[in-house]
Amino acid sequence: MQYPGTTILVNWGNPDEKALGEWIAREAGADVRLLPWLRIRELIPVLRKVDLVVGGDTGPLYLAAAVGTPTVSFYRATSAAAYAPQGKRHRAVQAAMECSGCGLTSCARDGECRNSISVDALFAAVTDVIGNFPNGKDAPC
Repeated sequence: MQYPGTTILVNWGNPDEKALGEWIAREAGADVRLLPWLRIRELIPVLRKVDLVVGGDTGPLYLAAAVGTPTVSFYRATSAAAYAPQGKRHRAVQAAMECSGCGLTSCARDGECRNSISVDALFAAVTDVIGNFPNGKDAPC
């Protein structure tokens, strides 16, 4: 592991997401933990405490940015340029397709669009944020 001692927390909002989170935690091992279902008022203190939040175009990502936690976000149909948290402590990865940012909620190319967001691109964004601000919240906005 490139970041020893790291714990990854998986948040979820519905039963399908919980099942996926359980699978991720099972496959990834002891360094990944599934959070219990949290109300917004319970999630905010968690988001304040963590060093980084990685997520899609969802409420928890924007809550993390609002409380000052660095973020790495990814976008398919939504435009990262228009909606991603802005600032030195935030990075965004846009789907690598000519039609990304289209605004459609579904299309025939959903799988291709999802797969165009590579693990390598997300990891590069994570290491960029961590590398520039190794102490997370101690960094200027």
